[in-house]
Amino acid sequence: MRNLKIFLSLVLCLLIGFKLILNAGDNLTGIDIIKKADAANKSKKGIVKKGVMELVNLESQQKETRKFIILSVATDEGEKSMFRFTDSSYAGTTFLSIKKGDKTLMYIYLKSIGAPRQVEGSDKEATFVDTDIANEEMSGGITEDYEYKRIENKKIDDSDCYVVERYPKSKSSKYQKHIVVIDKNTLKTLIMKSYSKEGRLVKTIKQDKIKKVAENIYEPTEITVTDLEKKHSTILKISEIMEKEINQGYFSKERMGKKWVEE
Repeated sequence: MRNLKIFLSLVLCLLIGFKLILNAGDNLTGIDIIKKADAANKSKKGIVKKGVMELVNLESQQKETRKFIILSVATDEGEKSMFRFTDSSYAGTTFLSIKKGDKTLMYIYLKSIGAPRQVEGSDKEATFVDTDIANEEMSGGITEDYEYKRIENKKIDDSDCYVVERYPKSKSSKYQKHIVVIDKNTLKTLIMKSYSKEGRLVKTIKQDKIKKVAENIYEPTEITVTDLEKKHSTILKISEIMEKEINQGYFSKERMGKKWVEE
């Protein structure tokens, strides 16, 4: 009997040890996961994306299309990105995001006005020129504006994922929370769900068809943003994506109206 107790104690110790090994390195908090994802998939050379945006009325199925180009680069100071429409009546409309440490600066340039406007305060949650994409979503999200809580991991299709709840610090936010699902392998956000103050699911963002662009750099080639209240979707279909040297002089609010070679 004594030997059986010793044997069972050894088995229990082995099981506990095995579980600790499995969980080692996965004691990340919500903010740890977000920062880890923010630091991944960056290029110091630059990333160029081109594609078509579809704006879809989900009730009538009426569609509008616009071509776009996105430039992004990682520097020692932080990340910089620019989005520009290249056709339609919106041609030349440009969005600039500059991240420096915990701060994110955002600017919108409208050709009709001819000068950039800084995005601040409640404008961060406003949508970018008649799309379903919020200005802060154009910048990839503003980490410092939220509190984070890690919840149970999920498996999406064949991908093991982190799941983090994100709570706005600002009481004037129109959202109660967001749920962010991040692929552990690529560290790309696969799904984000946004909930109203009343707890209703009001918006979803899905990133699909993720492609390896360069070493340790993965990018989605289709992004769908759906406003469930307005019954409207904005779909970005990226047809060209490459890593290449980009003129870092582009990433300045003073040059937002200038043409890019990449166009």
